[in-house]
Amino acid sequence: VQVLPGETVSNRKVQRKNLPVCWLDQGQVKARQKSDKERSMQMDIITRLQVRPFTRHLARHILTFMREEDMSTMSKVSRNWRVFLLRELKPGVFSRIRNLEIIEVKKVIDL
Repeated sequence: VQVLPGETVSNRKVQRKNLPVCWLDQGQVKARQKSDKERSMQMDIITRLQVRPFTRHLARHILTFMREEDMSTMSKVSRNWRVFLLRELKPGVFSRIRNLEIIEVKKVIDL
């Protein structure tokens, strides 16, 4: 390329393909996450349904078939289920469930 004395040459921007490749050792590489299929195998069916937005309505539908005693037990079993119940139930229903837990605890203590 010939450049005349009065002309300015503009360089093109640096692109990704111009950067040197550097190989990282295994200590610098983050561990890969498990695939969705592997992770979902460790979750129960209620958690799998309520985690995904397009199946959350099914988890809500399952709640309609449950008694308050069942929901009370559910809230004791798993923190994720307790958060799910807190988010999906009306505050009055959730407080009745919590009161059922308190009553059961008092019965156990009295025995």
